[in-house]
Amino acid sequence: MLVFLDFDGVLHPHPCTDADHFCWMDNLENVLFQFPNMEIVISSSWREHYSLNSLKNLFSSSIRNKISDTTPVIYDKSYSDGDREAEILLWLKQHNRPHEHWIAIDDSLNLFNLYVNHVFECDPMIGLDGPNTQNLIQFMRHHEMREQITQIAQSTMAGLTL
Repeated sequence: MLVFLDFDGVLHPHPCTDADHFCWMDNLENVLFQFPNMEIVISSSWREHYSLNSLKNLFSSSIRNKISDTTPVIYDKSYSDGDREAEILLWLKQHNRPHEHWIAIDDSLNLFNLYVNHVFECDPMIGLDGPNTQNLIQFMRHHEMREQITQIAQSTMAGLTL
């Protein structure tokens, strides 16, 4: 499973004090440990200010190893409707993975247009608190099943065309 991850409003409330940054990191990591076949791409605006290695170092080593990249920055001003989705779609295209199933964990549903059903939305004033972690697990399991069904269907179709 491919996971595009935002920070502000997910890993901590937005806005918050510096002391509260990443207060929900353990919650996120506890969820991600349950999905060993996932890959993380950072879509947070933090990628505009910090290197990929600096961002990886915010995570535990087991999660750090699953972070592969950041999405491209295609907007040099504040985000507007659909912008995060456009950056994700561009990343998928640049990596020759346009049909791969993906989810986003984000606090701004308005940054998505066509793929809102791929987004697990956190309340930006709260972030990924305890109750939200259970909802995220259910969301990811649902999308993991959809991905498996798609793979089975594709392999069945490939077998029929031989």
